[in-house]
Amino acid sequence: MSADADTDRIVALLYDGITCPGDWYDALDAMREVLGAACFHTLTVRRADCSVVGAGLANLESPPDKVREYEQHLARDDIRMQMPVNAPLGTSVTDHAYFGARTLSRSPIYVDWLAPLGLRHTLAMGLRTDDDTREVLGFIRPRAEAPYGPESEAFCRRLSPHLVRASELRARMMQLGEHAATGLSALDALPQGIAVVDEACRIDHLNARAAACAGRGGLFDSAQGRLRLASSALQSAFEQRVREACAPAGGARAGVLHLPVAGSVVRITVLPLKPSHPLAVLRQRHRALVVFAHPAEAAPVEPRQLESLLGLSPTEARLALLLASGRTVKDFAAAQHCSEHTARSHLRNVMRKTDCHRQAELVLLVQSLRD
Repeated sequence: MSADADTDRIVALLYDGITCPGDWYDALDAMREVLGAACFHTLTVRRADCSVVGAGLANLESPPDKVREYEQHLARDDIRMQMPVNAPLGTSVTDHAYFGARTLSRSPIYVDWLAPLGLRHTLAMGLRTDDDTREVLGFIRPRAEAPYGPESEAFCRRLSPHLVRASELRARMMQLGEHAATGLSALDALPQGIAVVDEACRIDHLNARAAACAGRGGLFDSAQGRLRLASSALQSAFEQRVREACAPAGGARAGVLHLPVAGSVVRITVLPLKPSHPLAVLRQRHRALVVFAHPAEAAPVEPRQLESLLGLSPTEARLALLLASGRTVKDFAAAQHCSEHTARSHLRNVMRKTDCHRQAELVLLVQSLRD
């Protein structure tokens, strides 16, 4: 296979690897093969002291016990970490160009650790950075092989912009997945039945209470993966509320229906979720949050739950709950010992994050989760 074909194949795997860990591994392993390396290793390290944050990723041929030993005990003192941590992102650096032969011959990592493993030559680069950490990637050749040369560096330069971009997007997707999982977990802690649906009432998620209701054919069913009310008379109006909640370009709005059930009335609140909301972010499409609330099941919502559900900061969650209880922004400013201007800045953040256009919509949103 030609060098260009290798590069094109790896680039495709890198971008597929944004959402598929297997493709990400295959991309790095393909790079390892082209570079003639025995192993690759990705790590996230603290920029201040090069200590490892979490577990890294290494090729399957690397002994797992040696990988763990390196991450837990050796990385912090490895002189090679200077190369990817200090160099510009995406710039490949080789150890024989960065360090003198005398330095390498006296380094414990080379003498006491790499040599017994039959390893020697390292090429490394930084992939992604934030305020405190940097994700780094290294390839190590066997001791018997020649050091990395111009061809290897040229190969890495061709891949560099794709590696950096794909690494950033992959980290973002992982972060979004964590946020979504946190939000869905918070839904399960609520006593109300809650569903996340698209504009056609297709179900993305039912919390535990909603799943129980659907399972026994009570308030609604979920045949063919779509949410349908037990009352056919209200289904058309419900579908209209969902479409309105999923409307794009600032047209989304909330709606309320009342469903008679066994001598009581269940309030159904349909709320818009913009694509950046933690509960909709993995799909990157507008969604509707459907809340089934029975008057007898009213329970308070904790600020921490509201943070997870709506993607708010602790201060913003407290403000939202206070407004939902009938208090004012001025009351919040007094309670928090801040200026009314600061309180209104928090309110603007809450409105932006929840995609609410009026304070009344925000109050309805929070009350639907509380009542």
